[in-house]
Amino acid sequence: MDEPFGFRDGKSEAHEKVKQAVLLEEDITKLEEELTDKYYQLGKSIYELSDRKVAEINQLVDRLVETKIRLSNTKNSGICVYCMAENPKLNTYCGKCGKKLEITN
Repeated sequence: MDEPFGFRDGKSEAHEKVKQAVLLEEDITKLEEELTDKYYQLGKSIYELSDRKVAEINQLVDRLVETKIRLSNTKNSGICVYCMAENPKLNTYCGKCGKKLEITN
């Protein structure tokens, strides 16, 4: 039995739209995966860079602390362990942060 005119074309058109939708959904999935991978790579790069920079900063802080301690020994004073301010050995409280001194020399 013959189908009415246009019915077959309508069915074909609907099939093409479904097919196109499936292809677009596949493209979206691939693009989302690629975007997720790029974010992962960016995050990894930032983490590695920050890790190196933190190590560099920690080395500088260590050198600064050591130098301040050497200076305080030279001047016969002490360093506040909380704020690293130099204080006379007779002080009970830090002249900068106000905390009770635990002088290191």
